[in-house]
Amino acid sequence: MFRVALYESLVAEGHIAHHLSVDLFMTNDWLVGENRACASSTLKDSQGKPTGQIVSLNCPTDNGPLESHNMDIEFHGDTRSHDASDKPIAVPMWWTCTRHSDGFSCKVMGK
Repeated sequence: MFRVALYESLVAEGHIAHHLSVDLFMTNDWLVGENRACASSTLKDSQGKPTGQIVSLNCPTDNGPLESHNMDIEFHGDTRSHDASDKPIAVPMWWTCTRHSDGFSCKVMGK
């Protein structure tokens, strides 16, 4: 039980990275090393209820139209919709995302 609680805490605090393939909406002028505030969108089930599964990140600026790219993103923060005991988890909506030379990483805003 202690190990499960420790793991849950490490995941929630962003110490364990998770990789998800999501649609990333961004402008084409995002520089390597630049941080942006991004909002996540989650999948809804057949009844229209949110599942908590992140399907996209919207990272707008005032610099022009957004382009859509399906990317593997490294997330630091809880991206699961349920914990180990199957209790629902509120997936964070706001992320601070960084462009790297080989991809993108996002951490929960404020952590």
